[in-house]
Amino acid sequence: MHNITIGRTVADLPPGTIVRTEPGPLLAGRLPIDTGVVISAWGISGMVLVWFWGMGQPVAGLSVHAYFPAEAEPLTTTLETLPADEFVTLAQLTDQSYDEVTDAELIPLAAALRHAALTRIRRILAARDSQVGRVFLAVVLDDDGRYMGSNAYALGWDCLRCAPQALDPYFQQTAPCLNPRAHAWNQVEDWSYFHGTDEGHRVLAPRASSREEAYEAAAEMCERIRTTGHL
Repeated sequence: MHNITIGRTVADLPPGTIVRTEPGPLLAGRLPIDTGVVISAWGISGMVLVWFWGMGQPVAGLSVHAYFPAEAEPLTTTLETLPADEFVTLAQLTDQSYDEVTDAELIPLAAALRHAALTRIRRILAARDSQVGRVFLAVVLDDDGRYMGSNAYALGWDCLRCAPQALDPYFQQTAPCLNPRAHAWNQVEDWSYFHGTDEGHRVLAPRASSREEAYEAAAEMCERIRTTGHL
């Protein structure tokens, strides 16, 4: 089954576009059907070079192939939204691969990667700015809506979630927390999934300089919500 989109052109697939390839019937079985990234247009042929970076460095005929635009479907995932580990792998392989593919072919992709890296950095910094000075708590409530306890996360605090996972839990280390808001929400989602309900859990983010101060503020906030219905 080949769902080929005829109207697509090279202009719709600029360098750095993440695509899912599906070669036409004549080349089915000879070209990869996989997720890759557009390196550049290929001469005047009306084709684009697609690199399947999961196969390693870009090598023509192995991990790099030419496709007609109709055979490369752009994905909603972009270089800006690609998972961080995949983005780092792609950037590192690009930097290491100038001997494998000509400079002229890699330069457009390298430029797209630099632009995406700046966008990702700005997004991270903007998110962190809004988290400075706050402690994000995944809160557990009793049946009456009173504060029972919480897990607290804040920028720079020791964090198991931000540290590389050790093979042996006994040797698990911590690292400075980089994304406390996400950790708190993920914790609440985990609890809700385990208990089968969203009731009894919430995320609060008081301004505080210590865990004790944050716990006290959270208890006050829960009581205010319980008695007045709002903060």
